[in-house]
Amino acid sequence: MSTRPCTLKSIQRLLVHRRWYSPGNRSHAVLTDKEQQLASQLYDSSPRTIHDIVTPSRIALLDLTLSPYLPEFPPPLTLSSSLSLYPGYHFIFFPTSTSETDSLEDGYEKHFAPKHPYARRLWVSGRLELSGTGLVVGQAATCREELLGISAEKDRWTTVTIGRKMCTSGHAPKNYIEETRTLRYLRDVSIQNKPAQVLEKGDVMRNWKDETLLVDHTFTPTRTLLTRFSFLTYNFHRIHLDKEYAYNIEEWPDLVVHGNLSVVFVLAAIRKYYESKGDDFRIRNVKYMMLRPLFVDQPTRLMITKMTKSRKRAILWNQKEGGKAVEVIITHNSM
Repeated sequence: MSTRPCTLKSIQRLLVHRRWYSPGNRSHAVLTDKEQQLASQLYDSSPRTIHDIVTPSRIALLDLTLSPYLPEFPPPLTLSSSLSLYPGYHFIFFPTSTSETDSLEDGYEKHFAPKHPYARRLWVSGRLELSGTGLVVGQAATCREELLGISAEKDRWTTVTIGRKMCTSGHAPKNYIEETRTLRYLRDVSIQNKPAQVLEKGDVMRNWKDETLLVDHTFTPTRTLLTRFSFLTYNFHRIHLDKEYAYNIEEWPDLVVHGNLSVVFVLAAIRKYYESKGDDFRIRNVKYMMLRPLFVDQPTRLMITKMTKSRKRAILWNQKEGGKAVEVIITHNSM
C-alpha cells in the first residue's frame, strides 16, 4: 500500500478533525416491542457517530504488531498502489471507549451494555461487508454506530448486536465498510456459552478432504501482542491486560486474546498469502464465530482452506484444548 506524503495541509486537517463523538439521529434499525423494552435496560442504546482519520502511522503500527506472529511468505511480486485500508484494519480506528468515567468495572464502556450485573462480556460473532474502495488511507472518515438487535435468556445472558457503517468523508456512498458485531453478557461465570450462529448451511465443513489446505501455521500470542493491540484499538477491557482481574474475577486461566485481534490476524494472513502470489485479491465479505477463547502464552494454530474459487475458510485452533476457537468464512473476488 502506498501512502500520500505528510504535508502541512494534512497535519492541519488532522488538527481540525480530531477524533470526536456526536449523538446520532434517530436509529435506522427497527426494533420489536420486546427489543425496545430490553433496550431501555441498557446504559445507553442511542446511535452515535464517531469521527476519525485513517492515518498511515497507525496502519504501520498494526503491521509491526502483527508481523512477528504471521506466517512467513515470499515478498509480494508487485507493490500495490491502492490507497484502500486493508480488510480488518478498521478495528484500530473509531474506538468505542470515550472516557474513564464512562467505563464499567471490567474496563469496557457502558454504551450498549446492560445495567444488570454480569460476570463476563464476550464477543461472540460478527460480519463485515466491504464495498468499493472501503476506507481511504490519509482521509477523514466517519462511523455510524447503532443498536441492531437485543435478546435475553433469563438468568443466563443478554445478547446485544451492534451495527457500524464506516465511510470516507466526501466519497461516493458506494464506498464503505459495514460491520455487525454481537456481544454477550453472561450473568455468571459458570454459565456455558453457546455459539451465536452466523454461518449458513453452505458454510458448514463436511470433510477436511473436500477443501484444499492453503496455510497451516502455529504461533503463540504474547502479553506484548495483547498490550500493543489494546493500545492501538483503545480497548482497555481488563481481560486482555490485567491477569489478576481475568483470573480472580472472571475466572479465566490467563489473559484472553481479543476477538477482533483474531479476525484481523486471519485477514492479514490470507491477504499476505495472495500478495506473495501476485494475485488480485479483494475481500467482499467476512463472517466469523467465536467458539472458545484463545489465551496468552498458549499455542494457536491457524489453518486456511479453499472452499471454492471465491470462498475461503480460516480456523484458529486452541491447541491446548484441541478445539476450534474462531471460524471465519471469507468471500472475495474470483481469481
